[in-house]
Amino acid sequence: MEIVNVNRAPVLTLWAAGVFPVALLGRAVPVLHTDEGLRAVGKDQEPVSPASVEKHLRSKFGATLPHVRAAMETLTMSRSPEVLADDAFRLYEGFRPAIPAGESGWGAKGALRPATILRMAQAN
Repeated sequence: MEIVNVNRAPVLTLWAAGVFPVALLGRAVPVLHTDEGLRAVGKDQEPVSPASVEKHLRSKFGATLPHVRAAMETLTMSRSPEVLADDAFRLYEGFRPAIPAGESGWGAKGALRPATILRMAQAN
């Protein structure tokens, strides 16, 4: 698989919540304490369930989700937790989809290359 056409928001969601929750990439995220543990708060100020996040990711990545997730997991395993805590967002910037010329915003689809993520893991 060479290219996955997807916008940046689900890529960041998978990287931050699905694969790499260390310090939530240095960004403030509102959370609630629930019986199941900490949960991010959605736009409706209600806790977001892991099942709804997974459903969202499947809808955006389709059949490519396991491949992209595996590439991200390989990248996280190539760094220590301390390095990841410092470099997580910089790493994301290194593989996130490029916004095509003439497009703007989070909704614009771009090319995500899992091979780039794997090369970043090997470069460590």
